[in-house]
Amino acid sequence: VLMHAKCHMYDFDETIRSICRHPPTLLYTDTDSMIYHFHGESCPYEIMRRSPQTFDFKNGKDLGWKQTGEEGKLGLFKNESFGETEDGEPCESIITEFTASEAKTYSYKTTTLVGRERRIMEDKPTIKCKGVPKSCVKQSVRFEHVLQAAMKSEKHEVEFRAIRMSKTQPEHRVIRKVAFRGNNTKVHRLEDGTCVPLGHYKSRA
Repeated sequence: VLMHAKCHMYDFDETIRSICRHPPTLLYTDTDSMIYHFHGESCPYEIMRRSPQTFDFKNGKDLGWKQTGEEGKLGLFKNESFGETEDGEPCESIITEFTASEAKTYSYKTTTLVGRERRIMEDKPTIKCKGVPKSCVKQSVRFEHVLQAAMKSEKHEVEFRAIRMSKTQPEHRVIRKVAFRGNNTKVHRLEDGTCVPLGHYKSRA
């Protein structure tokens, strides 16, 4: 199943590059998601409607996007930047800055456009850090920390309390660990900041 999912992701990447006026830059990919930097494009809807059989338009319904009747179909890709404000107004978040230091560890800043009149609302950075409690991430990790790790190969340590089992007894411990680092054992970072898997011919240069 995972292999079929990977092939589906590769097919999507080829599709998105073929329908854009300028090839986008793939910033980050996970099992079922991709984050792109688009060049010379102003609206995701304009990109998506060039290949309607590839996308799910449900998330943009409240913003006036034309539906195709295939919404919710397995295998279609959708724009995850849509949602609602606390007042229930439809909104779209635009990523303005993005950085990632390693797998499942990234952060981005967004600007939210609210309603059909597209009112601008600034947002707080979103930070994802695998293996670290959300409360600790909120208190101890900033966008700049992830950026420094990615650009200068620095590591960032955090400390939090957690319950761990010792034999059959639970213990309350203080955990100190490296939340993320620029250098890791899965990829090789090139001088221009891009990364390739270990074993790639460029990693041996």
